[in-house]
Amino acid sequence: MLKPVPDVLKKNLKIIFVGFNPSIRSSETGHHFANPSNRFWNILYRAGLTSRKYRPEEDVGLLKLGYGMTNMCLVPPGRPRILRIRNIRMERRNYTER
Repeated sequence: MLKPVPDVLKKNLKIIFVGFNPSIRSSETGHHFANPSNRFWNILYRAGLTSRKYRPEEDVGLLKLGYGMTNMCLVPPGRPRILRIRNIRMERRNYTER
């Protein structure tokens, strides 16, 4: 069963990265941008937002830098790479409450 990926949020963040929905790998690990083919962590480093390349398991560590993460939908859609409007509508209430 696919599990939600917990938000990495706190008050007064400089940047909040918002994904559409977590990957299946992120759901399995409980960490944001955990799919090995996802370039997020490399881009974050190469853009100069971090002093080194972080790993998905260190996603909570970005809070110390003033960065947070969340997704519009809490769990991956049933079929990989397909995000349906109904998924977004179902999660909209949860998203605005977060």
